[in-house]
Amino acid sequence: MKHNSVSPLLAGLLLAFWVGLAGSAAADDAAPNPSGFYVGNWNVENLYDTFDDPDNDGDDEFLPNNSTTQWTRVRYETKLDNLAQVISGMNKGNGPDILGIEEVENEDVLRDLVEKLEGQSYGIVHADSPDPRGIDTALIFNRAHFSLLETHAYKVALKWDHTTRDILHAMEIDSGITLAALKVDGGAVKNNLLMQFQSDILGVNVDRPIVQETTALGAAFLSGLPVGFWKGTDEVTKHWKIERCFTPKMSEEKREALYKEWQKAVAATCAFHI
Repeated sequence: MKHNSVSPLLAGLLLAFWVGLAGSAAADDAAPNPSGFYVGNWNVENLYDTFDDPDNDGDDEFLPNNSTTQWTRVRYETKLDNLAQVISGMNKGNGPDILGIEEVENEDVLRDLVEKLEGQSYGIVHADSPDPRGIDTALIFNRAHFSLLETHAYKVALKWDHTTRDILHAMEIDSGITLAALKVDGGAVKNNLLMQFQSDILGVNVDRPIVQETTALGAAFLSGLPVGFWKGTDEVTKHWKIERCFTPKMSEEKREALYKEWQKAVAATCAFHI
């Protein structure tokens, strides 16, 4: 992660890349095209190396001298090994053809990761982000099927910045599907007041699961599927249980009034320059 990046990227970074498929002039030696491609996405949660980047204060939390995290080289390598095991197990043990990855510190950690993906040769697409914690978004691609021609990083521009309601509204417009409920996870979902307000401001049910650390749970599911521990995705689905459902209690009039005030606050903040 570099703060002098010319790309105006945010946490919602989208990476686009042009690839030459097998048979093109850029990939004459690539393997024949399969009937389809296995594409996945994974937030790998704070994949930092153990080296201090003087241009990134956000990595101070993940250094060996940090008494809180105690992030050592051994722990870093162990995390890489665990990630590599899950990734290699995707696609029935063949690994993904394309995998989007979030929360990586820099391109170096991606190189360390792909070196552990034995049996496949993966290329890397990465772009620096001005995220204050120094985490970037990237993807890896199977060189047997793709050859990288060029990359472009796009900022997702929303009308009113990055609130949950704005993002979901944009998703509804693009997909043509109306949100029926919101499934939540992570440490913040323990806050009942926050979950109730999310339900109120969105006007839909908010479902909080029994297992709230869904990233870790997803890694367990992904690890078990290729080795046959789970019989299939239907069995995995049965293990997801709701602990509490928050239902909207706010009137439509109050909901829209609060939302308009929020939009005004965001607009005022964006117009303010120090």
